[in-house]
Amino acid sequence: MLPLSPPSDGIHSNKLFLVREFYAFLVMTLLTLNQFRKGIPVLPYPTRKLIRDTFLVSGIIVGIMYGLILAVGFPLPFTTLTMVPPWTVLVLVCMGAQWAQLIRETAGAAMMFIGMMKLWVCDNLLVFVYPPYFYVFTTLSTTGQIAFVLLLPVIKVLMRKLFSRAVQHLSDETPGIIVFNADVFGSLFVAYCMQRSPSTWTTTGVMMLDIITMTLALRDVHNVRKELQELEQQLDKAHAWRSYMQRKNTDLALELSHQRPPRTALSIREGKYSGLSEFIPPTME
Repeated sequence: MLPLSPPSDGIHSNKLFLVREFYAFLVMTLLTLNQFRKGIPVLPYPTRKLIRDTFLVSGIIVGIMYGLILAVGFPLPFTTLTMVPPWTVLVLVCMGAQWAQLIRETAGAAMMFIGMMKLWVCDNLLVFVYPPYFYVFTTLSTTGQIAFVLLLPVIKVLMRKLFSRAVQHLSDETPGIIVFNADVFGSLFVAYCMQRSPSTWTTTGVMMLDIITMTLALRDVHNVRKELQELEQQLDKAHAWRSYMQRKNTDLALELSHQRPPRTALSIREGKYSGLSEFIPPTME
């Protein structure tokens, strides 16, 4: 934690605030660019250029923030929500400079990029949904908070659905992405709401909602497990029936081979097969 002066002293007495914001955007940019690099393995993004673009974007965005603070005042209202749009544009410019031509030339790269853009939009959507929700929550009365907290599980379910649709192309990585984005954000702001609410009823309501959503999730897991067991039984039955038919066909083939003598050249010349003896010439003495 960096020590800051009172906001009334202005930005010139809180230059460490800019250092903190630079570090925050440094981490955000690095994680975003690396996420795209890992999600689109067919497109190269050298580490040297990734680090260069990370520092470049972070420096420019902090400069824009400093200009807005001088124009509007310190602290800048809704700093994160205000700075995310220009930061997004700068990151897209960096990726465009690196991949614009390669995306057109590489098969499948465009679809991968669209999928990663969907994931990135969902990540940014979390920033634009939960902080305003928390702000509205803190301004409500106790009765209003009890009613407003009912939106938390709805938001969480919607975010899970959005993330699951956005990362379908990543297959096995989908559960981890959903857990470390939608679930972590949801749990974090549930904790925030419980800390900021002085009402025992609000805290109890949040806990009951957690229990209900957990129960529903476990029920879904149980249903999926049951469906998988039924599918496994059907596959076992199909495999057993196929094995039975193979053994039956093999036994039938063996039985027929023992009942019918093989058609050899000697048996043909001896005229053992009907209709053939009259066409066989006599053996030369």
